[in-house]
Amino acid sequence: TDTATLFKENNGAWEQLSKAGFIQGSYAGTPGEAPTFSNNLAPVNAFNNPMLLGITDDYQNAGGPAVKRLHLVIGRGIPVQILRELDVKVDDGVPDTGVLRATLQTPTVFAGTNNWGGSDASATCAAASIYDVASNSPDCNGVFIF
Repeated sequence: TDTATLFKENNGAWEQLSKAGFIQGSYAGTPGEAPTFSNNLAPVNAFNNPMLLGITDDYQNAGGPAVKRLHLVIGRGIPVQILRELDVKVDDGVPDTGVLRATLQTPTVFAGTNNWGGSDASATCAAASIYDVASNSPDCNGVFIF
């Protein structure tokens, strides 16, 4: 996937949501550019990493066979203990099931130069069906699937 296509809808969604007054902030919506913590293309999480909104092939089977669903990637830089606690509070506490999951370490679509859609490849956020809180990973990421 080329960068021009990769962030076109994601960046446009944030721009439209802010212009409609659904979210605070003002986002540029520039297509073809990956969001960063400083270029005003997407909101950032509490750890200064951009959030992504879209429909990709990464989670197409989340709702059953061949079903693509909207998802919100909540941004890298989240310590594994916090991501697990969030999953426990809003979902099932299991990193590979439910509406809140740990992202794939290597996403196929929201990869881009900065790999915002995934986690640090050297980090251990989720092993098998449990969050690896013993790893103390500081660079995890989560995805809400709608």
